Amino acid sequence: MGNCSKDHFREIQQSLVKTKLYQVKLGDTIAALSRRFNVSVASLAAVNPSLNYNFLRLGQSLYLPKQEELGYSEMSYYRIKDGETLPSIAQKFNVKLDQLREVNPLLDEAELEVNQLILIPLLPSNPFCSKDSIIYIVKYRDSFESIAKKYNLSLSNLKEANPNIDPEALLLGQKICLPI
Repeated sequence: MGNCSKDHFREIQQSLVKTKLYQVKLGDTIAALSRRFNVSVASLAAVNPSLNYNFLRLGQSLYLPKQEELGYSEMSYYRIKDGETLPSIAQKFNVKLDQLREVNPLLDEAELEVNQLILIPLLPSNPFCSKDSIIYIVKYRDSFESIAKKYNLSLSNLKEANPNIDPEALLLGQKICLPI
């Protein structure tokens, strides 16, 4: 994570999202904890940067984002891909570069790493949807294709209803328009 240790990064993330400590119990999985505590897998990963999705140890301590503090309409999380830069990520998610820097104060732009977790600010306002549309909040593992299939929409109609949204850059908690 550049010059930022994982522990220091966790402290920064925890200051942005209030957390509570949880001890892993028999049968717990990341998906089950996500459902039980109504938090996204991405937010669990953000406050637990060394989290192994496939293996939780009995008694392991995890931080859980407090639901009332999370505010999906405010922030989401993103893992950096190979070749990406902060300006390209800002452009991809249609946010200002200064906003991206502000919510990731310890991010070393010269040393971005693949799979490094960063915060992405979301626009707090609702998208402008036509009267023939409803607002949908993007959930874990959603894609334009899965949303279109789930709501029996054509992919082209969904893209047309969301002209300013990059279908390859959906974020948890992002609001999009569903044509009805």
